[in-house]
Amino acid sequence: IYPGAITINRGLEILIDSAAHFDNAVAVIMGYARNKVYHEELIERARERGVLNRTLFFREAVPIDKVVEYVASADLGVVPTQNVCLSYFYESSNKIFHCMMAGVPLAMSDHAEKRQLVEDHGIGVLFDETDPVAIAASINGILADQAQYDAMSQNCLDAARTMNWEHEEHKLRTMFARLIGDQLPPVPPVTPHTAVPDIVTLRRMPGIPAS
Repeated sequence: IYPGAITINRGLEILIDSAAHFDNAVAVIMGYARNKVYHEELIERARERGVLNRTLFFREAVPIDKVVEYVASADLGVVPTQNVCLSYFYESSNKIFHCMMAGVPLAMSDHAEKRQLVEDHGIGVLFDETDPVAIAASINGILADQAQYDAMSQNCLDAARTMNWEHEEHKLRTMFARLIGDQLPPVPPVTPHTAVPDIVTLRRMPGIPAS
């Protein structure tokens, strides 16, 4: 699943092309398209490639508080962001952390921060975001190796217990308290258990096709 904005330079064209090379998977592009013409162009591209509603589906955006629930109904998160500027090369988008919270491993562009997450936490694999065959190979590889998949899924949940607002808030408020002379209210205790939903419950929910 790709859960995010449907807009240029997110690699959606390449993801559509990669869907022709899946072994036993389908992809879902779920999000809001401000540019309706671009959205229709993507749908037409999928139709021309022969993958629309076969190995690739489009779904409307869902409320932000429901994103993790929908992501949890998928098997894999895909982040094919293109390296068109430093902002995109160094970004670590919200969708990555939504997938981590859902225990869903990731296949992502081989960019600086994404590589750091994979190397430090083992949450997924990297691919050449310009090559649809390479993207499909990464997706096929994760889904074909159950032991590796299970390990990455657990790694996502483990990482989400510390890489969340509850944890970062504590560090940020502590830093600001030092800077202004401890004039902030007391820093609330870290409650990491609130950051990770009940994945067993989420995976029982009716969802979208696995990706």
